Amino acid sequence: MTQERRPARLRAIKLYELSLVDAPANPHARVTLFKRDVRTEKEETMLQKNEPLGFDTLDDAVEHLQNTLKCGRTQAMSRAAERFPTLVAKFNDEGREIARRAAEDLAKSRTRPGAVEDFERCVDEVAKRDGCTRTAAMRRAAEEYPGAFAAYRSA
Repeated sequence: MTQERRPARLRAIKLYELSLVDAPANPHARVTLFKRDVRTEKEETMLQKNEPLGFDTLDDAVEHLQNTLKCGRTQAMSRAAERFPTLVAKFNDEGREIARRAAEDLAKSRTRPGAVEDFERCVDEVAKRDGCTRTAAMRRAAEEYPGAFAAYRSA
């Protein structure tokens, strides 16, 4: 009868080389940290052009290009559109979202509460019935429909 041994835990060792492979000998082995010295072609090009490896916003990229190329904002924006299409797409998406929210807010501000519409209908009926001005009809409707008038005032 063989006893199962606990796996050995290696501590405080110096590794001179570590090769990452697609089919490890120990499937439970884990690499928790590694560094690389090889850059992608894109990273190498950006470093040669003295560009940072990434920007968070299109404005950051445009500002960098203005300073690097010594050009105006319009030219820098054109260059940024060529070099950083994902930032331009993100910028446009954010702009569309802002416009959508503004349109919703505007539509809400133009929508009148039901209480206002109800009371104004009462005013129209009184004006038509009595043949008076809108101001007089509003005064009479406030007296005749106190509940509708109270809701109108609180809306």
